[in-house]
Amino acid sequence: MSPVPVLGIIVSIMRVSLIDRIFSAIGASKKEDRKEPRRKDELPVEIEFLPEDSHSGQKSVFYAQIKDISAGGVKIWTSVYIPLGTSIRLRITLTKLAESIGPIGNVVWGNRVEDSDMYEMGIEFEKIPPDILCTLLEYIYRDWD
Repeated sequence: MSPVPVLGIIVSIMRVSLIDRIFSAIGASKKEDRKEPRRKDELPVEIEFLPEDSHSGQKSVFYAQIKDISAGGVKIWTSVYIPLGTSIRLRITLTKLAESIGPIGNVVWGNRVEDSDMYEMGIEFEKIPPDILCTLLEYIYRDWD
């Protein structure tokens, strides 16, 4: 048997295993009333205001910390308040995969962190491309228990 078909079989088995874990996790998340399962993880993220939301018309970039991540969005902590409804591009470093992804998202909620000058904010992804979604799902469900 040539190595190519064997590799294809291994990849197919890995995909089936990943799909099983995804559906199990989705079932568990329904109990939590969440749209998508979340992975609690602290990841660095670069945030860029998109031109239509940039007040000066100039590129505006700053850094924040992701607290949890799902296929639908992220929760971040940042020292910069981002108004609700603002469109941003995220550059997320997925440390365990040694990859970065760049989804676009909207700020859907935000709160000031008590006794701090930090903000906790929810970013919902918009029209996430399939390649980014696949990488994100691989990260979220990697080592899922």
